[in-house]
Amino acid sequence: MGIFRRIFRQHDQTAGDLGYFGLHFVYQETIRLQYKWRQTFPDALDLAFAACHKQVQYATQAAEALQEAFPEQPLPAHFGFQRTASVLEQRKAYEQALEICQRAKEQGWAGNWAWRMLRIKKKLRERGYPVVSMSSSGMSQI
Repeated sequence: MGIFRRIFRQHDQTAGDLGYFGLHFVYQETIRLQYKWRQTFPDALDLAFAACHKQVQYATQAAEALQEAFPEQPLPAHFGFQRTASVLEQRKAYEQALEICQRAKEQGWAGNWAWRMLRIKKKLRERGYPVVSMSSSGMSQI
């Protein structure tokens, strides 16, 4: 795991070399591998979550880079948003999970964001939290 810690520390330093397009996929692979090894290495889940945070931090710039490189293609799935929303939901941090889903959906990342948000809203209602309207029409709620 030491090699991943060193690589992870250098991601931000090499962002200029990789560009946000490359950085997006470096973090995606880091998330995928660390999550896969979460049962084997004690700090793998923490490293995966840290990579999620970084990938989400650069999501807007990565989306712009991907749309510039592939203007006819929709944005792909975003591991950072997906995993972060899942972890927050598992920890019952529903408001934060809902916010992450909303950001991913607004930025146009592929995924089942509407379904996730409905599921999270249901859990919020079950906990007795009010669900307030987000749109002027009152049609969309959180």
